[in-house]
Amino acid sequence: MEKPKIIKILPISLFCSLLLSCNINVTSKITSSSKETYNEVSTSKDDSQISSETSSCESTTSTSNSLSFNNEEELLINNDFNSLSSWQLIESHGCIIKEKSHGNSELVLDVNNSSAIETWSAQLIQNSIPLKYGKEYKVEFIIKSSIDRPFNFVLQSMDYSKYLINEIIELKANQEYHFFKIVTCKVETSYLYGFLLGKINNITNNQHEITIKNVSLIGEKNKQETEGLDGTTSIPPSESHSRKLLWSDEFNEEEVDKTKWTFEIGNGAGGWGNNELQYYTDRKENVKVSNGSLKIIALNDRYLNYNYSSTRIISKDKFEFHYGYVEARIALPSLVGIWPAFWMLGANIDEVSWPKCGEIDIMEAINDESKVYSTLHYNENNHVSKGNNGKMIVDRTDYHIYGMEWQEDIMKFYLDDVNIFEFAISSNNGTSAFQKDFFFIFNVAVGGNWPGFNIGTAFPQTMSVDYLRVYQ
Repeated sequence: MEKPKIIKILPISLFCSLLLSCNINVTSKITSSSKETYNEVSTSKDDSQISSETSSCESTTSTSNSLSFNNEEELLINNDFNSLSSWQLIESHGCIIKEKSHGNSELVLDVNNSSAIETWSAQLIQNSIPLKYGKEYKVEFIIKSSIDRPFNFVLQSMDYSKYLINEIIELKANQEYHFFKIVTCKVETSYLYGFLLGKINNITNNQHEITIKNVSLIGEKNKQETEGLDGTTSIPPSESHSRKLLWSDEFNEEEVDKTKWTFEIGNGAGGWGNNELQYYTDRKENVKVSNGSLKIIALNDRYLNYNYSSTRIISKDKFEFHYGYVEARIALPSLVGIWPAFWMLGANIDEVSWPKCGEIDIMEAINDESKVYSTLHYNENNHVSKGNNGKMIVDRTDYHIYGMEWQEDIMKFYLDDVNIFEFAISSNNGTSAFQKDFFFIFNVAVGGNWPGFNIGTAFPQTMSVDYLRVYQ
């Protein structure tokens, strides 16, 4: 029989770095549409902090496995321990974890972690499990310990930045604990399924057995459809296979691509028309491209007699278009007085001025609201604005997909593939501006007429853009 690999690991910060840079002992394939900025998991969190983290899931816990999906199911991890080739045992900080026996649906481990300093000092893990955005997954196992002890169960992204499940569970000696949970994947990437069996509070003489059985991870075979504003369901625009990529920026270079973007510098006329407080720069302090994402950084740094600095980039004269599907994956800052935006202006603005050129606000957010806004501005005898008055969002600082379907007679706006606003356009009124070419803008403003002038103190504030894509 095959035995799981025993790997001596470094402290978690070094282990994560090596894992990501060198792909040691784990193979992780992350698609370009799901890049994540690596954030090291702090080793100083107490157990109560860890157990409360479920930042990218919605879940239902049950003591029964009677729940089932309406759609067909796909088995990602089965409950057969006859072969252990897909599992790894990992130990560090003097913790010893060994296989005692395995077979059928049960694995028995010998554990001695008297010197373990973190839950991850002893691990049983399975790597590189591809989970799909919007799909539900059932997680189930039974675990038993020969002594009273806690353990940490995780279902987390391979870059250690997002959890679907991260729970501390207290086990009673020789009592089986049945874990069952349904989670919805909010970040599409490769995941790690792990039993973290290290730290046991202050117990020193703790050699014991851990029995794990009936382990499974089951997902919906068919991707869920989304419900639009009219109550009907449809395949999300980003899933359409008939589209062809027209233009994109994946932000995989070492700096902003100046063949695609121009920096707008300064404070503009009247604070860019909104009495904004920041000065826009092209400094590395305010903008950088790293780990596959664009980062626009607002600072409270008293730059050129302005209290705040930030960055604004535009694609004017470098990429302009009309009609198609636009999609960007963005993580937003959140602070009183902050104003990040992903938007567009008519390419003829220099000839006809605003608002006759038209403005498309695909996504804006202000202050620390749990909302994002989609709005159109145009001229029909005078300035007119039409929008959705804000759509509630769960943790806007996490990555979300903001999209727009743009056709000759209608514009539809999406948040994570769900239609949140739509508006008919016509050649017979001011909305004809939306039948002409537009260019893109990314920026983070500080203060202004909309967010107000009461500014929080927690700077820097960063908007991260994973990618921007245009399909036709």
